[in-house]
Amino acid sequence: MVAGRRWRLWLAVSLAAAALGAAATGYWWLYLRTEPGMVRYDPDARLDPARTYSLQLWDYRWPTAPDGTPYESWLRSTLAEFGRRHPNVRVEYRLLDPAGGAAELEEALRQGRPPDVYATWPGQPVFYDRRLQVPADLYFTREERGRREAPPAYVAAALRAAGHGGRLSAWPRFLVAHLWPGHREALARAGLDVRAVTGQGWDWNSLSAALSARPEREAGLIVNPLGTAAFEDLLHARAGPSGSPLWTRQGVAEVAAWLAQLRHSELLTVPAPEEAGDVPIGHLLGGRALAVAGASPWLVAKLAYLQPGGPGDGPLVLLPVPTPPGNPPALRLEASVLIVFRQRDYQGHNHTRAAVELARYLSTARHPWALPGTPILPAYRPAWEEWRMAGGFPPALVPLVESSSGPEGGDAGAATARARHLADASEALAAFWSGRLDHRALAERLGREAPPAPPAPPWWRRLLP
Repeated sequence: MVAGRRWRLWLAVSLAAAALGAAATGYWWLYLRTEPGMVRYDPDARLDPARTYSLQLWDYRWPTAPDGTPYESWLRSTLAEFGRRHPNVRVEYRLLDPAGGAAELEEALRQGRPPDVYATWPGQPVFYDRRLQVPADLYFTREERGRREAPPAYVAAALRAAGHGGRLSAWPRFLVAHLWPGHREALARAGLDVRAVTGQGWDWNSLSAALSARPEREAGLIVNPLGTAAFEDLLHARAGPSGSPLWTRQGVAEVAAWLAQLRHSELLTVPAPEEAGDVPIGHLLGGRALAVAGASPWLVAKLAYLQPGGPGDGPLVLLPVPTPPGNPPALRLEASVLIVFRQRDYQGHNHTRAAVELARYLSTARHPWALPGTPILPAYRPAWEEWRMAGGFPPALVPLVESSSGPEGGDAGAATARARHLADASEALAAFWSGRLDHRALAERLGREAPPAPPAPPWWRRLLP
C-alpha cells in the first residue's frame, strides 16, 4: 500500500514538473524570444499590400568607388530596385559624415527616434540599445542560417562580426581586411617567394631576412606613423586567430621591441608625419619599398583595383601581416553591418518587417567598394564566391574568412572605451616613432593586464532561433 502511494506521488510530481517545464518552454518561446525591450516582435508578420510604409535609412557619405561609381548614384539605383520589389515601401535616405555620424545616432537614440535602418561605418558597434534595436536573428530564415546541405547565406566571419552576446544583432554588409600592400618585384629582389607568402603566410624572421637582403637603395618596410593601424595589425597577428586581447603588456612589449630592432638595424623607415601620405605610397609604386604597414584600406583598394595587369599579375600584391615565428596566419577584419531600429512610439510589426526587408536587401546588394582584388570583402556568400574566384586576396587568409575566428561585434560602451584607448595609443606611438619613448616605456604606458575570458552564453541562448 505504502509503495503504491509513493509511486502515485512520484507520478504526480513528475507530471507536474513536466507541465511546468512545458509552460516555461512555451513562455520562453513565445514571449522571451520576442521581448528584448518593451515590445514583442512578430517575426512572422508580413507587409500589408494595402498600406504604404515610409522608412528612414541612414548611411555614410562614401567617396567615389575605385571603378568610378559615385556612391550616391549607386545608392539611388539600389533603392529604386528595392522599390520595384516592394512598391508600397518608400525609403528616404540620409548620408552622414564619418566623423560625426556616430554622435548623431547616439542623439537620435536618446530622443527615441533613430532611423529604421542604419548602415554602420566599418568598425562601429553592432549593438547599441536593448529597447530600440531589433534583434536580427529573430528574422533570419532557415536558408540564411544555413542547413546541413547548404552553408549560411553570409560568410562566417561576417556573421560573427554581426553578432553580440551570442545573438545576431545586425545584417552583415561587407568586411574590411587590414593587409599590407607590397611590391611584387621588390619582394622578389629581396629573395621572397610572393606565391609562398600569400599562400602560406610569413613571419617576422622571414621579413627581417628579406629586409636585410634588399638592395641598399631601397627603403625596405615603411610604416605609416599616423594612428595605430600598423601597430594594431602586428598585435593582432601576434594574438592569432583566437581573437585574444590585443593591448596586453607582454604583447605591446614584444611588438615594440621587434620594431625597435628593425629600426636600429636600418631595416625600417618611418616618414615624418607630414610625409606619411605621399612618401610610403610613392616608394611602393616606384618599387623602392618591399611593403607598407598601416596604409589605409581604402587607399589600398584603389591602388590594387586600378593597377595595370589586374589583381593577380599587377605590380602591387596584398600581403598577410607577418606573425611571430610559429604563429598561424591571422586576419584583422572590421565589418559594416545594417541595424534595424524601432522608434519609441512603435509603428507596428508590419513596419518592422518593411525595415527588415530593406536591411536584408541592402546586405545582399553588391557594394561599390567591394571589388575584386581589394581588401574590401563582400559578406553575402554568392558575391564572396565571385570575389574570391577573381583572385588577388592572400589564399592563406581565405579559411579565416570562411570559418570565422575573429571576435564578435562590440557594443557602444566598448567602442567608447576603445576610442579613448586608441587616442592615448596614437599619442604614445607618435612619441615611440620619434624616439621619445623606448619599447619598455611604451609597454608600460599602453600595455594592460589581460582581462579574464568572457563568460560563455547560457546554453539556452544557443537554442534561440
